[in-house]
Amino acid sequence: MVTKKADHIIENEKQLNNLVSSIKAKKEFADSFAFSSDDLIGRFFQALGINRDDFAKKSYYYNSTRDIHISESQNGLFWVSTVGLVSKGKLTDDHFVNAFSSQYWVVETLLEAVDDICSHDTVYDSDSYWQEKVKEITPALFGNIVFFFELFGKAYLSISGKKVSRGHKLTVIYQYVEQTMFEQNHSNTIFHAICLSSFEGIIKHISKLPDSFNEAFIKYDDNNDNTAIRLSHNMLKEWTEIIDTCYDFILEYYYDRDETYYLHTGLYDRLISKAVSKEDKNRIQEQYGFLIGKQVSTTNADS
Repeated sequence: MVTKKADHIIENEKQLNNLVSSIKAKKEFADSFAFSSDDLIGRFFQALGINRDDFAKKSYYYNSTRDIHISESQNGLFWVSTVGLVSKGKLTDDHFVNAFSSQYWVVETLLEAVDDICSHDTVYDSDSYWQEKVKEITPALFGNIVFFFELFGKAYLSISGKKVSRGHKLTVIYQYVEQTMFEQNHSNTIFHAICLSSFEGIIKHISKLPDSFNEAFIKYDDNNDNTAIRLSHNMLKEWTEIIDTCYDFILEYYYDRDETYYLHTGLYDRLISKAVSKEDKNRIQEQYGFLIGKQVSTTNADS
């Protein structure tokens, strides 16, 4: 847990006694605390009967019987919860990044569920329980992957300082993301090679669907869409790696901006330099030539 500012500051004995009394009285709360002196910290642990040296080895204390969780963060603040393990606060100050993070966990969980379903031999029996589960989970996976890339694009644009509207049209969002990528010299990077190319793959699929396809209607199954996802261990592994890369990129971009590893330019030349044969070089040219072969002009794209 990362806490930027303490919810409470313990500066004297009265405040310390109130905190300890609240814990012993089993009042329900979960907040961060800053202690003004090391002496107050020591007396806090002593009053609760917690060995401070043992606490220091882990930087946290948890008692399932008392439902007390205490943890010290790197910035010296103490998280104290009398309701067990809970979280508090937002991941970041950017609501598009927070929404994207939530959607990442939705897709991650769905991929894990699909992997479990496909591990049962009877999934190949059209009348089996597990085959029925495939029918149920496939549209959920597709719809949430589409939403994942919508939020991925919006999170990238938001961090980049661009105005982000509430529209859902993925083709429009993609065009704006691509335009921004070239404007900010983010092309020919891992972001470009993996994240944006995967985004483009979804766009290409959507372009083959009926013209009436509307991303906002996915949740109502109101698109006359019969998208089938090829389920296999390799597919699940590939998609897991893609969404993990997209997620890691967005968080690093939020915290490190252009310094993130995912935005180091010159990826194509680095890949070519590692080719050990003509066949490898040809494969890289065919697979990653788009990194250096396309530019876009500025358009008025409102996502």
